[in-house]
Amino acid sequence: MPTIKAIFVSEDGLIHEIIGGVVRKVTKGKYAHAAIGLNLYGDDYILEAVGSHVGLSPGNKYYGAKVLKVLEIPVTEEQLLLIQKEALRITASVLDYGLLTDCIAGGLADVLGDKVGEAVADVICGDDSMDCSRLQTHIIRIAYPSYAEGMSDHIITPEDGDRLCCGLLGIPYEKEVKENE
Repeated sequence: MPTIKAIFVSEDGLIHEIIGGVVRKVTKGKYAHAAIGLNLYGDDYILEAVGSHVGLSPGNKYYGAKVLKVLEIPVTEEQLLLIQKEALRITASVLDYGLLTDCIAGGLADVLGDKVGEAVADVICGDDSMDCSRLQTHIIRIAYPSYAEGMSDHIITPEDGDRLCCGLLGIPYEKEVKENE
């Protein structure tokens, strides 16, 4: 059975380390970034919202990260084809990375509650931007429409994604994680 990968990472590089440190502090989580691993045309890629856009990165991009978690999510061949098509559609679009919108809404939801985060998201987040966790949620919902049911994808953080993916897979969620050597 084919799979996609839910990827969670602490940080990679100086800019991500600075931003990631803020994200982890606000969300009280261990991860600062979320992405999706998938196979396209026989090669492994990472679909992610990073920098100024949504794009594809080499599949081994985060292998050296200080904290890295990869969860394999089973999908059918038909679901994988839909996911691949959506990945190509999104990367060809002009979506902006929602760092200053979706990330703020997610952080506020963690600190002040989902209702506050959603209210802020309604004001500052649009359909023309996507942060890393929103992108991951969007892709997983193609195969599992009830994933994160009842939650606005604008307020899901990498930590939320880890917890939700563990629930989807029926495996224990671990709040603490040790760093890679």
